[in-house]
Amino acid sequence: MKHVSRRGGRPAAHTRLSIHLKSLVLAASGAILAGSAASASVPSSDVTLQAPVQGNMPIFSPLCGYTANESVMDANKDIPLFSPYDSSTDAWWDNLVAELLQARITNVSFATRGSYTTSPGDLNGPGNMNPRRLKQFVDAVNRAGVASMFKVACFLDAPSTQSIYTNRYGLAGGTLEDMANNSAGVTNHWQEVWWLRYIKPWFDTVPQSMWFLESGGHPRMEFWGQDQLTTNRQGNYSGMVDYISSQMQTTYGVTPVFVGASADTTFATDAHVIGSNPWFQPPNAPFRYTTTPGTGYTAGTVNAGFIDPNFFIPGAADYQNWNRVIRRNKPDGTGVNGDTSRGRWMPPLQRTAIIMSSRDGRTSPSPRAFIGITLHVRTRGTIPTSTSTCCGPIRICAR
Repeated sequence: MKHVSRRGGRPAAHTRLSIHLKSLVLAASGAILAGSAASASVPSSDVTLQAPVQGNMPIFSPLCGYTANESVMDANKDIPLFSPYDSSTDAWWDNLVAELLQARITNVSFATRGSYTTSPGDLNGPGNMNPRRLKQFVDAVNRAGVASMFKVACFLDAPSTQSIYTNRYGLAGGTLEDMANNSAGVTNHWQEVWWLRYIKPWFDTVPQSMWFLESGGHPRMEFWGQDQLTTNRQGNYSGMVDYISSQMQTTYGVTPVFVGASADTTFATDAHVIGSNPWFQPPNAPFRYTTTPGTGYTAGTVNAGFIDPNFFIPGAADYQNWNRVIRRNKPDGTGVNGDTSRGRWMPPLQRTAIIMSSRDGRTSPSPRAFIGITLHVRTRGTIPTSTSTCCGPIRICAR
């Protein structure tokens, strides 16, 4: 399916960029060779796309949502330039890969909101981010011939587990998720919800060769807090991550590490937890971070510009509430000339967190250093900023 410009009906060239990237590189190589002396030899590194050098350097990892579809392009969001703008199409994923390559981003975080079933063909689930849909990302990467360019990390959009929990055990909607493995009417909670329907589908879909690994070869899983949707937390969050770690070792031969936070006081000291990631807060905290004692792992979030979804909706609690805005530039922050985006939703490259580790004795860079990079990521030219994929900041990683 071709994307069509909303300004005149012309096919969108950006949809072809990632697909033809490899052929363009080869064409360039051929042209160089044709114009060279017969004895000349052009090093392949001169004409082959190379991944950025990342050793001892910050690693920027956009957290990409993939919920975009035409039906959510309502009057309260900036309309994407191209149609259809729909993450169920291959062209949408081809464009995402092209944007990542153009931004020189090689570490990407994709969220899971899980699935209601264990059927490999089931693409439904809470919030339209069933990780089995990531096959389209993998296919787009392979079409572009750039599989070696990307490492992918799993972000656990944990509030969605409540919906999976109530669905799996036939409980009333809104029932708090009891974090114990076994409770009244619930057995094998950690396996049935967290492992089989939430985490395993992600790792079954993304090839192991593409997983982002922390030091020691550990895939990182990161999640934000869901304490308000759960009960019986104490001792059970840590028990859950221990169970998931054992399943990862049994199934894939690797032990993961976790970055997150919980009211369970045993969670932070669990052997598999390396850090905590506080979220940004408008209006005056576009970045927040913490360094975890013992591991030395620094993690946080940064957002260059944010407007609450209810800011433009008359009658909403936060209508015209400037305390729910992180301004990018000018005093009004209204989205004019590169200012804070009027729509609240980011393009495919969305959500920025900074995850840094100084475990090797290096001084972790200041989060302020990443904001310029964040602006670069958010202002790709092919699709306007604030197209609708998933709410929130862009994610950035650094080791």
